[in-house]
Amino acid sequence: MSIKLMQNIENYELDLLESKIRRICDPLFSNTKLTFFEYNKSFSDYSRITVTTNAQWVNTYYNSGYYTNGMHHHHVKTYRQGYNYWNSVGRNSVNLLARDGFDIDNGFTIIEPSLNVCEFYHFGSRAEERNTVNFYFNYINLLYKFIAYFKVEANNIISFYSERKILLKKDTDENFSNNNSSLDTYKLFPIKKFYFQLNGECLYLTKREIDISTWVLKGKSNEEIGIILGISKRTVETHMERIKIKLNCFKQTQLVMRLIDLGFNKIIEKN
Repeated sequence: MSIKLMQNIENYELDLLESKIRRICDPLFSNTKLTFFEYNKSFSDYSRITVTTNAQWVNTYYNSGYYTNGMHHHHVKTYRQGYNYWNSVGRNSVNLLARDGFDIDNGFTIIEPSLNVCEFYHFGSRAEERNTVNFYFNYINLLYKFIAYFKVEANNIISFYSERKILLKKDTDENFSNNNSSLDTYKLFPIKKFYFQLNGECLYLTKREIDISTWVLKGKSNEEIGIILGISKRTVETHMERIKIKLNCFKQTQLVMRLIDLGFNKIIEKN
C-alpha cells in the first residue's frame, strides 16, 4: 500500500497562518530550546490537517514525496496513544533533510488517536541541541499542557484548515494479480545490479552494494549493517567507500540524497 498527494501542496497555503502558529508557540519557544512545532490531524480517508511553524519545510516534505514512506501517514486505526523520539542520528532520509535543510532535529512526537482520527504533535529543536531528549522526558507534562493550550488558541485556525484538508489517496493493487493476493515484487524481480547514469557515465551498484545501500536508507549504522548481513564493520566500511566513490559523494547525507535522486528508494523493500 502507498499513498499519493491529490493536489499541489502550495494550494493549501500553509504559510498563510504560519505567523499565528508561531505566536501561539512563542511562550514555549521563549522558555525552552524548542524551535519547531507541527500539528497534524489525520482522518480515516487519509486526508489530513496540517499547521506548522515552518511551512517551507512541510511544502518540501510533500513535494519531495517523502510523505509516502512517513511513519505518521499510515491508517489512523494503526496508531496507539504515546510518543516517539526522532532525530537524524541513525534515522532515515526525512530526518536528515529536516536537519540539513531546515535545522529541525531532535524531534519528539506525541500521538493521540481517537475514533476515526489521529492527532500528532511534533516538537523539534536545532540540530546542535543534543540534550533536548532529556528535556522531553523530564518535562513531558509541560508538553501535554501546551497541547491543551494549543487546542484552544488554534481552534479557529484548525477550523479554517478543516475546510481545505490535504488530500491523500491510498493506492491499492487489489484483484490485479492472478491469485488476488499481494505481489511480492522483491522475490518476483530480484535485483542483482542497480544501473544508473551519473555525469554522463553508466555505472552500477553490485548486489552487495545494493544490500548495504538499502540498509543505509533505512537509517542503519555500519555496525548494524554488518550484523544484519553477517559481515564485519570494516567490510561494510570498505563497501561504503566504494559506493560513495561511484556516487561521487563524500558525506553520508550526500549519499542518502543521491540514492533518492537516482530512484534507488523506489526499488527497495519497504519493511
